[in-house]
Amino acid sequence: MSRQALHRPAAAGAILTAAALAAAVAIPAFAGTYYVRVITGIFMFGMLASGWNLIGGYTGYPDFGAAAFIGIGAYTTGILMLHGHLPFAPALAGGGILSIGAAAAMGSVLLRLRGHYFAIASLGFMIVLQQLAANLDITGGGSGMNLPVARSFTTFYYWTLAALVLAVAAGFALPRSRAGYAIAAIRENQDAAQVLGIAPLPYKILAYAASAFFFGIAGGIYAYWFTFIDPPAVFNVDFTIQAIVMTLFGGP
Repeated sequence: MSRQALHRPAAAGAILTAAALAAAVAIPAFAGTYYVRVITGIFMFGMLASGWNLIGGYTGYPDFGAAAFIGIGAYTTGILMLHGHLPFAPALAGGGILSIGAAAAMGSVLLRLRGHYFAIASLGFMIVLQQLAANLDITGGGSGMNLPVARSFTTFYYWTLAALVLAVAAGFALPRSRAGYAIAAIRENQDAAQVLGIAPLPYKILAYAASAFFFGIAGGIYAYWFTFIDPPAVFNVDFTIQAIVMTLFGGP
């Protein structure tokens, strides 16, 4: 088979991807507000599924506490906007960055566990954060937090679309990278991977932090979209369950 023939599927895929992205960018120009809201929600859950797949699919670690990072992203974005008087974009970035830091810190402990032990511990981590947010003044405690109202709903649409594209790109690039090969080896047999000289923990933390970033970004968008957050709303295991279900149906 010629090189030209081999490149045809890749070229066709690139053209279809570019066309789909162009269509997605143009949707708010001709679709009504209701449909834009629905599609934004679809994009958000697609991002969550892609983000969860980085830790649950590629690494094989069932993260049932992934919604912890939705809460971290939501509250960080809200606090930076209300108390730091930052615009939405840098506040959102702050939520994503803090989610990475929290995942790296907690991952160094939680990711030493395996299987259902990790699943239970990750869920416990989320519950602890929920209780912490309910008892801190800066988060509004159990009364929650009110955020400013956005001037245009298309803000959420384009931010969610951008995050979805980034999450899908990360999901495409990771398994084809050197780190991805190491993560695959760890998933299949961690002990054998160690014998081959692969240090499991740094690679697992990498996948965990990448997943946390997208959950944190989703949390920040959610907070500004709904203009009100409280601990039960954002530290909500339903987000994790929905992401897991979509990942299982969508495949790795």
